[in-house]
Amino acid sequence: MAFTRDWFSNSIPSWNEAFASFKGADNLRFLEIGSFEGRSSCWLLENVLTSDSSILHCVDPWVGPIYERFMDSVSPWKDKVVMHRGKSEDMLPLIPGPFDLVYIDGLHMGFNVLQDAVLTWNKLKVGGLMIFDDYLWEHQGLDRTLVPKDAVDGFLSVIHGRYELVHIGYQVIIRKNDRGAEFERQYFDYCQSVSTDLSPVF
Repeated sequence: MAFTRDWFSNSIPSWNEAFASFKGADNLRFLEIGSFEGRSSCWLLENVLTSDSSILHCVDPWVGPIYERFMDSVSPWKDKVVMHRGKSEDMLPLIPGPFDLVYIDGLHMGFNVLQDAVLTWNKLKVGGLMIFDDYLWEHQGLDRTLVPKDAVDGFLSVIHGRYELVHIGYQVIIRKNDRGAEFERQYFDYCQSVSTDLSPVF
Protein backbone atom coordinates (compact mmCIF):
# COMPACT_ATOMS: atom_id res chain seq x y z
CA MET A 1 0.00 0.00 0.00
CA ALA A 2 1.43 3.36 -1.05
CA PHE A 3 -0.43 6.23 0.60
CA THR A 4 0.42 9.77 -0.46
CA ARG A 5 -1.23 11.48 2.54
CA ASP A 6 -1.64 10.70 6.23
CA TRP A 7 -4.55 12.59 7.73
CA PHE A 8 -5.55 9.63 9.87
CA SER A 9 -2.83 8.35 12.19
CA ASN A 10 -3.44 11.00 14.85
CA SER A 11 -6.93 9.56 15.32
CA ILE A 12 -5.80 6.01 16.11
CA PRO A 13 -5.62 6.42 19.92
CA SER A 14 -9.21 7.69 20.17
CA TRP A 15 -10.38 5.06 17.68
CA ASN A 16 -8.74 2.26 19.64
CA GLU A 17 -10.70 3.35 22.69
CA ALA A 18 -13.99 4.00 20.89
CA PHE A 19 -13.93 0.70 19.01
CA ALA A 20 -12.82 -1.49 21.92
CA SER A 21 -16.19 -3.23 22.20
CA PHE A 22 -16.49 -3.73 18.44
CA LYS A 23 -13.16 -5.37 17.68
CA GLY A 24 -13.60 -8.83 16.21
CA ALA A 25 -17.39 -8.86 16.60
CA ASP A 26 -19.47 -10.72 14.03
CA ASN A 27 -21.82 -9.14 11.50
CA LEU A 28 -20.63 -5.57 11.88
CA ARG A 29 -21.67 -3.13 9.16
CA PHE A 30 -19.61 0.04 8.89
CA LEU A 31 -20.20 2.98 6.55
CA GLU A 32 -17.37 5.31 5.59
CA ILE A 33 -18.20 8.50 3.71
CA GLY A 34 -15.04 9.80 2.08
CA SER A 35 -12.50 6.99 1.79
CA PHE A 36 -9.86 8.66 -0.41
CA GLU A 37 -6.88 6.27 -0.70
CA GLY A 38 -8.15 3.92 1.99
CA ARG A 39 -5.88 4.57 4.94
CA SER A 40 -8.69 4.63 7.52
CA SER A 41 -10.50 1.87 5.62
CA CYS A 42 -7.49 -0.41 5.96
CA TRP A 43 -7.16 0.34 9.66
CA LEU A 44 -10.79 -0.60 10.26
CA LEU A 45 -10.47 -3.78 8.23
CA GLU A 46 -7.25 -4.81 9.91
CA ASN A 47 -8.15 -3.89 13.49
CA VAL A 48 -11.93 -3.95 13.94
CA LEU A 49 -13.73 -5.68 11.08
CA THR A 50 -11.74 -8.87 11.48
CA SER A 51 -14.70 -11.26 11.44
CA ASP A 52 -15.46 -12.82 8.07
CA SER A 53 -19.08 -11.73 8.47
CA SER A 54 -18.29 -8.01 8.87
CA ILE A 55 -18.57 -5.55 5.99
CA LEU A 56 -17.29 -2.06 5.19
CA HIS A 57 -19.32 0.15 2.84
CA CYS A 58 -17.27 2.98 1.31
CA VAL A 59 -18.69 6.05 -0.43
CA ASP A 60 -16.40 8.27 -2.50
CA PRO A 61 -16.21 9.70 -6.04
CA TRP A 62 -12.61 8.37 -6.34
CA VAL A 63 -11.57 10.77 -9.07
CA GLY A 64 -8.68 9.82 -11.36
CA PRO A 65 -5.77 7.78 -9.96
CA ILE A 66 -7.22 7.82 -6.44
CA TYR A 67 -9.57 5.03 -7.50
CA GLU A 68 -6.72 2.67 -8.36
CA ARG A 69 -4.85 3.55 -5.18
CA PHE A 70 -7.92 2.76 -3.09
CA MET A 71 -8.50 -0.53 -4.90
CA ASP A 72 -4.89 -1.53 -4.30
CA SER A 73 -5.04 -0.53 -0.63
CA VAL A 74 -8.09 -2.63 0.23
CA SER A 75 -7.26 -5.57 -2.06
CA PRO A 76 -6.39 -7.92 0.86
CA TRP A 77 -10.00 -7.48 2.08
CA LYS A 78 -11.75 -7.05 -1.28
CA ASP A 79 -14.51 -9.51 -0.36
CA LYS A 80 -15.43 -7.40 2.69
CA VAL A 81 -15.55 -3.99 0.99
CA VAL A 82 -18.60 -2.66 -0.84
CA MET A 83 -17.78 0.38 -2.95
CA HIS A 84 -20.31 3.08 -3.82
CA ARG A 85 -18.65 5.36 -6.34
CA GLY A 86 -20.30 8.75 -6.55
CA LYS A 87 -21.37 11.75 -4.53
CA SER A 88 -22.66 10.98 -1.06
CA GLU A 89 -25.97 12.79 -1.61
CA ASP A 90 -26.65 10.43 -4.52
CA MET A 91 -25.31 7.23 -2.95
CA LEU A 92 -26.51 7.38 0.65
CA PRO A 93 -30.27 7.14 -0.05
CA LEU A 94 -29.57 3.93 -2.00
CA ILE A 95 -27.61 2.14 0.74
CA PRO A 96 -29.78 0.23 3.21
CA GLY A 97 -28.97 0.25 6.92
CA PRO A 98 -28.59 -0.42 9.68
CA PHE A 99 -24.96 0.38 10.46
CA ASP A 100 -22.80 0.04 13.57
CA LEU A 101 -20.63 2.96 12.43
CA VAL A 102 -21.10 5.99 10.24
CA TYR A 103 -17.83 7.83 9.62
CA ILE A 104 -18.35 11.23 7.97
CA ASP A 105 -15.23 12.44 6.19
CA GLY A 106 -16.57 13.49 2.80
CA LEU A 107 -16.88 16.96 1.34
CA HIS A 108 -16.06 19.35 4.18
CA MET A 109 -18.41 22.21 3.35
CA GLY A 110 -20.87 22.68 6.19
CA PHE A 111 -23.98 21.94 4.13
CA ASN A 112 -22.53 18.65 2.89
CA VAL A 113 -21.43 17.55 6.36
CA LEU A 114 -24.90 18.27 7.71
CA GLN A 115 -26.51 16.51 4.77
CA ASP A 116 -24.41 13.37 5.29
CA ALA A 117 -25.35 13.29 8.97
CA VAL A 118 -29.07 13.73 8.31
CA LEU A 119 -29.11 11.09 5.57
CA THR A 120 -27.45 8.48 7.79
CA TRP A 121 -28.67 9.10 11.36
CA ASN A 122 -31.74 6.89 10.99
CA LYS A 123 -29.54 4.16 9.49
CA LEU A 124 -27.30 4.10 12.56
CA LYS A 125 -28.11 1.44 15.14
CA VAL A 126 -28.77 2.27 18.75
CA GLY A 127 -25.35 1.80 20.35
CA GLY A 128 -23.64 2.61 17.06
CA LEU A 129 -21.00 5.29 16.58
CA MET A 130 -21.04 8.36 14.38
CA ILE A 131 -17.70 10.05 13.76
CA PHE A 132 -17.24 13.52 12.31
CA ASP A 133 -13.77 14.24 10.96
CA ASP A 134 -12.02 17.62 10.83
CA TYR A 135 -14.31 19.24 13.40
CA LEU A 136 -11.66 21.86 14.20
CA TRP A 137 -10.38 22.27 10.65
CA GLU A 138 -10.02 25.87 9.56
CA HIS A 139 -8.57 27.43 6.46
CA GLN A 140 -7.55 31.04 6.22
CA GLY A 141 -9.90 32.94 3.96
CA LEU A 142 -12.71 30.36 3.98
CA ASP A 143 -16.11 31.39 5.22
CA ARG A 144 -17.18 29.48 8.34
CA THR A 145 -20.00 27.82 6.37
CA LEU A 146 -17.35 26.10 4.26
CA VAL A 147 -15.85 24.13 7.16
CA PRO A 148 -17.47 21.37 9.27
CA LYS A 149 -17.72 22.83 12.79
CA ASP A 150 -20.97 24.80 12.56
CA ALA A 151 -22.66 21.92 10.76
CA VAL A 152 -21.58 19.42 13.41
CA ASP A 153 -22.65 21.74 16.24
CA GLY A 154 -26.01 22.32 14.58
CA PHE A 155 -26.64 18.63 14.07
CA LEU A 156 -25.70 17.78 17.64
CA SER A 157 -28.03 20.52 18.85
CA VAL A 158 -31.09 19.07 17.10
CA ILE A 159 -30.34 15.51 18.27
CA HIS A 160 -29.68 16.63 21.84
CA GLY A 161 -30.47 13.83 24.27
CA ARG A 162 -30.26 11.16 21.61
CA TYR A 163 -26.53 10.48 21.93
CA GLU A 164 -23.61 10.21 24.35
CA LEU A 165 -20.41 12.07 23.62
CA VAL A 166 -17.53 9.61 23.33
CA HIS A 167 -14.74 11.95 22.22
CA ILE A 168 -14.29 15.55 21.14
CA GLY A 169 -11.15 17.01 19.66
CA TYR A 170 -10.16 17.25 16.02
CA GLN A 171 -12.81 14.57 15.56
CA VAL A 172 -16.17 14.23 17.29
CA ILE A 173 -17.35 10.72 18.19
CA ILE A 174 -20.87 10.11 19.49
CA ARG A 175 -22.79 6.97 20.43
CA LYS A 176 -26.49 6.79 19.56
CA ASN A 177 -28.73 5.98 22.52
CA ASP A 178 -32.28 4.62 22.64
CA ARG A 179 -34.07 7.83 23.66
CA GLY A 180 -35.21 8.74 20.14
CA ALA A 181 -38.40 6.72 20.47
CA GLU A 182 -39.10 8.35 23.83
CA PHE A 183 -38.80 11.84 22.34
CA GLU A 184 -41.08 10.87 19.45
CA ARG A 185 -43.74 9.63 21.88
CA GLN A 186 -43.52 12.87 23.86
CA TYR A 187 -43.90 14.89 20.66
CA PHE A 188 -46.90 12.97 19.34
CA ASP A 189 -48.56 12.93 22.76
CA TYR A 190 -48.18 16.71 22.86
CA CYS A 191 -49.55 17.10 19.33
CA GLN A 192 -52.50 14.92 20.25
CA SER A 193 -53.24 16.99 23.35
CA VAL A 194 -53.03 20.24 21.41
CA SER A 195 -55.27 18.84 18.69
CA THR A 196 -57.82 17.81 21.31
CA ASP A 197 -57.71 21.20 23.02
CA LEU A 198 -58.30 22.99 19.72
CA SER A 199 -61.10 20.72 18.51
CA PRO A 200 -64.23 22.74 17.66
CA VAL A 201 -67.15 22.40 20.04
CA PHE A 202 -70.54 21.92 18.39
